[in-house]
Amino acid sequence: MAYGLLPASGTTPWVSHLKAAKGTGMSDKRFGEYANIYIGGEDPASPVMTSVEAAEYLKMHVKTVCRLAKEGKIPAKKVGSEWRFLKSVLDRWLTKELV
Repeated sequence: MAYGLLPASGTTPWVSHLKAAKGTGMSDKRFGEYANIYIGGEDPASPVMTSVEAAEYLKMHVKTVCRLAKEGKIPAKKVGSEWRFLKSVLDRWLTKELV
């Protein structure tokens, strides 16, 4: 977890702590592990949603989402036995349906 990156004393800002840690011989690759952690925000790097995530986003039952995807009423792609949804495509689909 990213909590291990915070200074023990809590007096040094976390950014300067990271800069100081880089100078101690730790590789920059180590810090790359935390480059895609988003706290309190949306991760723009992973717009693909599972059927469960899409159902939560659409406030629908997951079986309904899968049935509508199978019928072609919701834009989705089948990957193996699982459905995948792009959030941006669902957003466009919702606005098109509302207009």
